[in-house]
Amino acid sequence: MDALAGVRVLEIGHGDAVGLAAVVLGDFGADVVRIDARARDALEPNLRFDPLLRRSKQLHAAHLDQWACAELKRMIGAADLVLTQGDMLWRVHPDLPSDLHTLGAGVHCHVSGLESEYPSCPARECIVAAHVGRMQSFAALAGRDEGDRPVYSALQVATHATAMSVVLGALAALLRRHDTGAGGWVKTSLERGLQPYDVGASLGLQLTGQVPPVVRGLPFLNYHPVQCRDGKWLQLGNLLPHLFGNFLREADLLAAVPTAQPTTPLAWGCRLPSRPFRDRMLARMRERDCADWMGRFVANGGIVAHPFQSTQTALADPDIVANGHVVDIADAEVGATRQLGPLARFDLTPARPRAAQPMHDVWSSAPHRRTAAQGAERQLPLRGVTVVEFATIIAAPLGTSFLADLGARVIKVEAPDGDPFRGMGGGLGAQRVNGGKESVAIDLKSPSVRPLVRGLLERADIVVHNFRPGVPERLGIGYADATAANPKVVYLAANGYGASGPGAQRPSTHPVPGAALGGAVWQFGGEPSQAMVDSETLRETSRRLLAANEVNPDPNTAVVVAASAMIGLWAARVHGVGQALQTDMFGANAWANWDDFLSFDGKAARPMLDEGLQGLHARQRLYRCAEGWVLLCIETRGEWLRFAELSGHDPGDVSVAGLANTFMQRTAAAWTECLLGAGIGCTQADARVPAQWFAQRASTMVPVSQATLGTFRRHGPQVEFAAVAAPLAPGPDTGAHSRSIATEVGLSEAQIEALFGP
Repeated sequence: MDALAGVRVLEIGHGDAVGLAAVVLGDFGADVVRIDARARDALEPNLRFDPLLRRSKQLHAAHLDQWACAELKRMIGAADLVLTQGDMLWRVHPDLPSDLHTLGAGVHCHVSGLESEYPSCPARECIVAAHVGRMQSFAALAGRDEGDRPVYSALQVATHATAMSVVLGALAALLRRHDTGAGGWVKTSLERGLQPYDVGASLGLQLTGQVPPVVRGLPFLNYHPVQCRDGKWLQLGNLLPHLFGNFLREADLLAAVPTAQPTTPLAWGCRLPSRPFRDRMLARMRERDCADWMGRFVANGGIVAHPFQSTQTALADPDIVANGHVVDIADAEVGATRQLGPLARFDLTPARPRAAQPMHDVWSSAPHRRTAAQGAERQLPLRGVTVVEFATIIAAPLGTSFLADLGARVIKVEAPDGDPFRGMGGGLGAQRVNGGKESVAIDLKSPSVRPLVRGLLERADIVVHNFRPGVPERLGIGYADATAANPKVVYLAANGYGASGPGAQRPSTHPVPGAALGGAVWQFGGEPSQAMVDSETLRETSRRLLAANEVNPDPNTAVVVAASAMIGLWAARVHGVGQALQTDMFGANAWANWDDFLSFDGKAARPMLDEGLQGLHARQRLYRCAEGWVLLCIETRGEWLRFAELSGHDPGDVSVAGLANTFMQRTAAAWTECLLGAGIGCTQADARVPAQWFAQRASTMVPVSQATLGTFRRHGPQVEFAAVAAPLAPGPDTGAHSRSIATEVGLSEAQIEALFGP
């Protein structure tokens, strides 16, 4: 059985986010029909990733502008779910209502660019990233003599996160319709797609009033990129004390640690100011080849490290292959392809990625619609769903927080002294990833907690953990334990490398998938030089590599955790199939690199950033203005001619030099008002960083109060539903709900006192 069997999805548009979401839905069995709405005058068609975006779909031969409005309305009315992005549909068919649900569709999910301002802003990643300040956040990658200028952000994280939010929000709305008959619209945006990547910065800005500075210091030692004897580069990621200690011992560096330093390995890594120690570490790593070091680290089993590599190289990574993250598909247009595997591994309803087919099912009859229960449209779609989380740090906890935002009850089970993330960065990130949850603080290794754990598992619709294989079974929270308590439970594991392959038992932290899946290499401008350079150049290359390897792999994984759990919940609720699901950071970050995670004969190479890291080509690039910087992103001939008309630029001049001269005639702010206000892809890129943007966004941020932090604004949900506003809450203190939940599951007063004291 397919998890999404029987769900009809109509994809109308040319947006990558809805296209990617529809791939996920189609892979898991939804009947997806795509109506081509790509611009006919596109300047640079993205043929290199088309085989991915059209897979698992029926393709209608006619372009959107060839459809009669009446036939289009019939198809919309026959769909369970309609997906749209941008305004192409309404430019071609202006008589259609903005909410296609009113035409009979069960749910209409729409993706825009920015919310509340510049409504005509094109729904494109680069424009939204520049406007929100993401490109300014990469200023540390610019040369030291270039000031704090923006750098083009290469990896399309907003597209990835928005696609996963579409899967999450659309299926949640469909589940509510299945249960209550209430459909409606679901809205999200590429702007909201950047929310997961603001883990604690906007909260810090609210509390201190200080904008996060551009940090050009050298990496702290736990996360240091290092060069090996053969010139290849490794990314270290030993965040926690025991991991960094393992690295120091394996690299024979313990003797080099100054005795006056703090006693814990984590403190060594974070605080060592000693330049001699850093230089000793860098020199030591140059004493062996990359393969030699990796062999030792893998054999140790407790050291986080991985070589930097491109996305194309990652297609053959042993852990990627072993965990099913690549599949071979024969595409009708380009022939044999190797491309992204399924979003997650489902035991009983596995995904079946398949080649696109010409449309053969015209959906001649509309699906049955039940009458909506009174007031059902005002209910959050996941109300009544209970999630039990056994997870730490960022990826899995952030993923379950997205479920809480949609109405699920999320119970976080953590150690008596709390999730280790609470002790990092002043706890601001922990507040972000635990919003809206309840907390139970227990020692899972103690037999005395088994009755409480059993009670939690009995109530769980979804269980999420991020332990390595074998650990949950030893703790009494394995799949067998969960299914014994609830046979229809959705049991999701979210670890680093995946449950199979050489890395199955190895730990992972965010820099590793950043280096391993190609995102960091793309942001760096290509693979780092293997030349054996002097120590000063070595330190500077290390600094810039870590700046390129930003903290996106955890949020990239979080959105996959949420989307996968939602697909699993649909299968459990609609088909009665509970099962085990496997996600991992490698697979999730392969999806974040979706635009290049495929290969076939004749495929064009992924466009690399120019030497100054300012863009991909002349019409998709950062430019200095009379004051400030703008990002120009032009995709169609019509838009180019309109740009030339408004700017006075010669439309025949597509050179970087010519455009640079034009942009120097006005300020970045003036260009933004002139062009973005007219729907042209051009906006100021250096006005802010994302923390500043989100801290003041009344449209997407919600005020909450917490005893320690007082009143602050937290992020709203990743998706918005018609007629319902989410009653959001802050994150809980450690163990804030231990006693009440223990009482709820039936523990006696004596048992509760034995666990938590009088």
